Amino acid sequence: MPKAATSNPPMTETIDRANAAASTLFLGQNGEWWDFWLIVSLIAVALAAIAAGVTTAGSIVSHKREAAASESAIERYKLDTSKEISEANARMKEAELALARLREPRMVDLEKFAEVIAGVPSAEVEVMYGDCADCFWLAAWICDGLTKADWPNKLRPMISEPNAKSPIASRYRGQPWNVTVVASQSSGDGEEPRFMKLTSALVQSLHGERVWGGVDPQMGKDALRIVVAPRA
Repeated sequence: MPKAATSNPPMTETIDRANAAASTLFLGQNGEWWDFWLIVSLIAVALAAIAAGVTTAGSIVSHKREAAASESAIERYKLDTSKEISEANARMKEAELALARLREPRMVDLEKFAEVIAGVPSAEVEVMYGDCADCFWLAAWICDGLTKADWPNKLRPMISEPNAKSPIASRYRGQPWNVTVVASQSSGDGEEPRFMKLTSALVQSLHGERVWGGVDPQMGKDALRIVVAPRA
C-alpha cells in the first residue's frame, strides 16, 4: 500500500528558513527594535542640542550683563571718586585761604575810622589785647585811630592771674571773638551813642573782621573797653 502524504516540511527547509531569519538581525535585534531606539536617540540628541543652545545663550547673556554691570559700577566709582577729590580739593583751597588770611596782619583803615566817629563826644577807651603778636598790633592800630580822633585811650594786655589788678580782664582770656566792644550794662544817654559809633567805626574800618558787642556790669557808667582776641 502506498504511504500517505505528510504536511510537515522537510527538515532541510526549516533550517534554511531559520538561517534566513537570523541573517536579518543585528546584534540579535530586528529592524523595528533598532528603529525605536534610533528615534529615541534622535530625540535625545535634539534635546541635548537645545540644552547646549540654551546654556550657551545663557552664558553669553549673563557674561554680557555682568560685564555691563561691572562697567557701570566702575563708572559710578570713578564719578564718586572724582566728586570726592573735587570736594577735597575745594576744602583744601578753603583751608589754604583761611590759613593765608590768618597769616595776614589785621589792620585798621584809620581814615574810615576817624570819619565814622567824627563829631561824637569822646570817652576814655581801654584797649586790651590777647596773647599774640597780631592782637597787640591790631590793638595798637585801634589806639592810634582813637588818638587821632582825640579819644583818650590806654593800651594794656589781658590779665588772667587770680590776683591781677583788673580781674575783669580774666573773663576775656581765650575769647573766641575777633574784636569785642564792651560797655556797662546800664548804658547812659551819653554812653550809648559812643558805644554804637565806636562799634560801627570798627566794623567799617577792619575790612571784614568780625566785631561783637558785649556788656560788663562791673565797668563804670561811661567806660568803654575794646577787647582784641585772636582770630576765631
